[in-house]
Amino acid sequence: MGKKFDWLKIVPPDGSFSYVGAVFVDRTGDNPNGRINRNDVNVRAGSLVNEMKTTVQTRLNAGDAVQILGKEDEYLKIKPPAGAYLYINQDYGDDRASSDTGGK
Repeated sequence: MGKKFDWLKIVPPDGSFSYVGAVFVDRTGDNPNGRINRNDVNVRAGSLVNEMKTTVQTRLNAGDAVQILGKEDEYLKIKPPAGAYLYINQDYGDDRASSDTGGK
């Protein structure tokens, strides 16, 4: 999707997940779908390697739908929403796509 210095901006690959605070999601029973209940809610990158939930991928607003994959502590694991990106070092990726888009 783009390049910034030595980092490639990518769409999260299949199997990726994000985190959102559970208090910001309204859901009914065990339904795997929910809706954000306030504006400007941070969506954080999930990782099986690093348990820290510090990297904000995007923000969601009241009424935005999320697909819930599970729960961890006070967070819900969700399918990465549209507009969520990850960054990987260019040494671990192929930046031909970003070259085609002028690195945007």
